[in-house]
Amino acid sequence: MKAKQIECIDRGKSMNYFLDSWRPGFHLSPPDGWMSDPVGLCQMNGIYHIFFLYTPGDPTGRSTKVWGHFQGRSLTEMKYEGIAIAAGEHERDGVYPGSALVDEHGMNLFYSGIIRCAPGECPDDENRISNQLLICSEDGRDFSRKTLLLSNPDYPDNLTLMIRDPNVWKENDRYNMVLAAGMKDSPPDGDAAAPSSASSIDEAESCTDGGKKSHRNRPGNGCALVYTSKDRIHWDYLKEYYIPEGFGYQWECPDYFHLDGKTVLSVCPQGLDQEDYHFQNHYSAGYFFVEGETRGGQLVRRESFHEWDQGFDFYAPQTFEDAAGRRILLAWAGMPDASYTNLTADKEGWQGILTVPRQLSVRNGRILQRPVDEILALRQTRLAPMNGEPVSYENGTGELMIGDGDGSVRVRIGSLLQPNVVTLQYEEGVVTLSLESGVRRLSARAAAAAQAEGAVLAADSLVGREDIAEAAARASGGRKLRRAKVGALRNLRILVDSSIIEIFINDGEHVMTTRYYPNHKDSKVRMVNAEYGLRSCQSWEYREMDVPFPV
Repeated sequence: MKAKQIECIDRGKSMNYFLDSWRPGFHLSPPDGWMSDPVGLCQMNGIYHIFFLYTPGDPTGRSTKVWGHFQGRSLTEMKYEGIAIAAGEHERDGVYPGSALVDEHGMNLFYSGIIRCAPGECPDDENRISNQLLICSEDGRDFSRKTLLLSNPDYPDNLTLMIRDPNVWKENDRYNMVLAAGMKDSPPDGDAAAPSSASSIDEAESCTDGGKKSHRNRPGNGCALVYTSKDRIHWDYLKEYYIPEGFGYQWECPDYFHLDGKTVLSVCPQGLDQEDYHFQNHYSAGYFFVEGETRGGQLVRRESFHEWDQGFDFYAPQTFEDAAGRRILLAWAGMPDASYTNLTADKEGWQGILTVPRQLSVRNGRILQRPVDEILALRQTRLAPMNGEPVSYENGTGELMIGDGDGSVRVRIGSLLQPNVVTLQYEEGVVTLSLESGVRRLSARAAAAAQAEGAVLAADSLVGREDIAEAAARASGGRKLRRAKVGALRNLRILVDSSIIEIFINDGEHVMTTRYYPNHKDSKVRMVNAEYGLRSCQSWEYREMDVPFPV
C-alpha cells in the first residue's frame, strides 16, 4: 500500500509508514490495531466490499471487536471506509464473523454478537449469549438498524455456546444458514434435540450415516448447524454436519458454496492431532465435498477433507461469487493461539494481513487456488533471474515463477542484510518451507556494500555483534518448518511482499503462506535467489496497491 497516503493517521502515537519496511505492498492490512478474519465479502453494483474483524488501536486483538471495511471497483484498488459495524446491545463483547448476501433487499450482512455473562447475569447460569444478527444496506455505506435472528434458546441442547459465524446463501427460494458449533456430548437417543422455539421439520436429520443419527461421536465433536428461512428473518433448525468418529472439538468459519458442479463445505476444525504433512498448525482450515441435497440427508466424509493451505499463516477463509461468476477466496494470513508471533504488533502498532484474493476451480478432486487476474496488473519490471544468482525487488514486492523440469529446486528469500530468512526447497516429491536459519553475520565488506545500496544497518548487524539464533528467531517470529507432499513439481508461483509470502504449487493444488520479518532497520528491498536446474524461471517486480486511508 502506498505509504504517503496513509502516514498521517494518529491514534496517540506516530505511525510513519515510510519507515515501516514490513507494511505490505499488495496485501490489505489495517490502518492500525489488529486485523483478522475477512468477513461479509461481496460485490454489489460493481463495487467489491471486504469487511474484516478489527480492534482499532489495539494490535493484540484483546479489545472489543468490530467490523472494518474496504471497498473498491477493483480487488487491487481498495479504499478503507472505516468501521461498518460496532458493538451494541446484542454484541456487547464483540462483533464476530459473518457473511454477506446480495439480493433484492440490497446487501444483507449476517454476523454474530457475543455477550459474556457475569455469574448470575444470564438465564440458566449460562456463561455467554451467542446472538446471530442481520444488518442491511442499499449502498454499502449506510446501514439499517440491527435485527436479532437467533439466540441461545434457538440452538440444540447438546451444543456448547460457541455458536457463531453465520454463512448464508439462497437456494430454491429459501434462505439457508450454516453456523459454527461444537457438541459437548453425544447426541441423545433418537433424533437430535431440536430447540423448543424451532418448528418441526421432517428433514431435520444428521448429515452422517446416510441421514441416520449416529451415537458414536465423542464429547467435544466439532459440527456445523444448518437453519432455513423463507424471509431471512425467521429461522428454523434443519440439521447438523459432523463426523461421527470425531474431527476436532469445534468447527469455526463455515462456508457453504457450489463450485464447478461440486458442493463444498469449508470449515476450520480445532483440536486435530498433528501429522507429518497435515494439520501442522495449531488450528486447521480446509474443505469437504458434500454429498446430497441441502434439504435432504447430506454426508461430509473425513476422507474428502483437504486443507486450504499448508504454510504457517492461514485461517478463517471466506469465499464469495462476483459478477463475473468467479468464486473468490480471501483468508487471514495469521493463526490464532500460535506459538509464533508477528513483530509488527510491538514495533509498529498493527497486526494482521489478508491473503491476496484467490480464484477457485476444481480439478481431479481438488480445489485449485490461484491469484485473481487483477494481480497481473501490478507487474512492472520483468527480471531475468540467473540460476543461483539473486534478484532484488526494490520496493519489497514481486513474483517468481518456476516451470516444469527435472531435479530439485531451492528458493531463498530475505533482505539485503538477511538474504536467507525463508528457504523453500523441493526434493523427491516434498516441498519444505523453512524459516529456521535465515540470518548471517555481515563482513565489513558486505556491510559496506549493503549501506551503498541504501540499507540502514543496525549496530548488531556487524561482525561478531549478533547472536545468530536470536536474530533468526526475530526474523521468523518463531516459525520453523512446514512440509507439503506434492508429487512431481510441475510449476511454482511465489508472491513476495514485504512481510508475507504466498506459494502456489502445481497450479494451486497446494498452497503455503507465511509471514516473515527481515531486519527492521534494513531498507524495504527483498532479495530472491532461485536454484532451479533445467527448469524455466521468470520474475517481475510489482508496484504497490493504491489503498488510501482517511486522514
